[in-house]
Amino acid sequence: MKKLKFGFTGVSDRLQQTSVKVGQWWYIVAAILGSAAFGVSTAFVGNYNFSDQWDVAQGFKAYSKALICNPWVSIVCSIGVMLYGGKGTYMDLETLKLENDELNKENLEVV
Repeated sequence: MKKLKFGFTGVSDRLQQTSVKVGQWWYIVAAILGSAAFGVSTAFVGNYNFSDQWDVAQGFKAYSKALICNPWVSIVCSIGVMLYGGKGTYMDLETLKLENDELNKENLEVV
C-alpha cells in the first residue's frame, strides 16, 4: 500500500507544523503589519484630496475604489490591526506569566 503525503491516511505533518507556527506568531505579525501600514498611509495622507477622487468617480466600482484607497481609511484600519496585535500579544504574555508563576509555585511545593 502506497503511503500518501496528505489526506486521511497521510503521513506528512508539514501543514500542522506550519499552522502551529502561524498561530504562534499571529499577534506579533498583526502588530508589525499594522505599524507598517500606518507608516505608509501617513506618508500619503498629506497630498491626498478625497473630494477630487470622489468627484471623478462614476459607478459603484469607482466609488468603492475611492473609499478603499483613501489613506485615512488605511490609517483607521491599521490602527485597528495594531490594537488587535498588541492586545493579543499582551494577553498571550499574561497567560505565559500566569503559567510560569503556577509552575514556580508547584516547584517550591515539590522541593
